Amino acid sequence: MTKNLITIAIAAVLSLNISAKEPKVEIPVDQWMLSHATSADAEIDGVKMHYPTMTDGMAIISAQLPVKITYGQQILTNALVANGDNEEITIAEVQPEQNSFTYKVKQQRGSYKDATTLTYSITAFCQKGQMELTAHSISINYKEKGIIPRTLKIEKMNPANNQRHAELIDLLALEASRLMADMATKAEAQKSEKVTHWKQIMAGEVAEGMNMTEVTLAKGKPFTTSGPVSKTKWRYEDNTVVIFVNGTVTRIIN
Repeated sequence: MTKNLITIAIAAVLSLNISAKEPKVEIPVDQWMLSHATSADAEIDGVKMHYPTMTDGMAIISAQLPVKITYGQQILTNALVANGDNEEITIAEVQPEQNSFTYKVKQQRGSYKDATTLTYSITAFCQKGQMELTAHSISINYKEKGIIPRTLKIEKMNPANNQRHAELIDLLALEASRLMADMATKAEAQKSEKVTHWKQIMAGEVAEGMNMTEVTLAKGKPFTTSGPVSKTKWRYEDNTVVIFVNGTVTRIIN
């Protein structure tokens, strides 16, 4: 009798151990993202949220944001000028004929064990009254175990079974949503002149006849400015001097 009881007890323990070691149910990252995008907070800290979803095996964050400007190229110009001082973004491509641009983004958040670097691109199409923005090519650098950080493409994450991965995706969504909203707001508020010298701008050249917006796009903001509005001098760190008369370039001194 005692032997039978011991056998039954051992069998019960083994059964519990087997149950405890059953693998977690795997939920593909695309399914998790789709479910999360429909159930997560619609707004965080005053930011309208846009969450990643998968398209053709690639994770993207899409947003259509209103801009109260009629012409797409004016939105494009305003956005490029207004975001020129943002150190987290660099211009990767501009296609004026399509009213589009692409920024490369690098955002560093947190410190020590929570240090995280979000790396992605944002492509914008500027149309009448709106900007269509898409974040793509997304990677996240973070610390998970030990002191050596790791970098994962978002498509390789396992947010269903890894809470840290879920938190990182939410951080990405917040920062990307905030940045895209900021781009649209700045594009609407910026007062830029009409651009006609795209060929020279794309070549990084300053030419006579350009206005101040065009020179800013081609060469950036000047190191110093001097003179009245009727005759203004912009000096750059490479000692180039651009002279404007009534807002139009009349002379370039290299």
